[in-house]
Amino acid sequence: MSMAAAIAILRDAYPRQDFPDRSVALYAHELADLGDDEVTAAVRRLIRRAEWLPSIADIRRDVAEARAQLPTPDEAWS
Repeated sequence: MSMAAAIAILRDAYPRQDFPDRSVALYAHELADLGDDEVTAAVRRLIRRAEWLPSIADIRRDVAEARAQLPTPDEAWS
């Protein structure tokens, strides 16, 4: 899936939040160094738990955590 499709998911998931075209362009620019599939997966994870539109930093953090394959808190505790 393309970066544009991942951003479209954000727009669809948060229809009441203002997400103008200039913000779409900024998200696309700031996430361009990440893989399209990674961004899409991060967006899908975030929309399941985030009440508000995830920031660029939220998406980048989720991708970094997925790359690091960090354990869940329960896994780390045991």
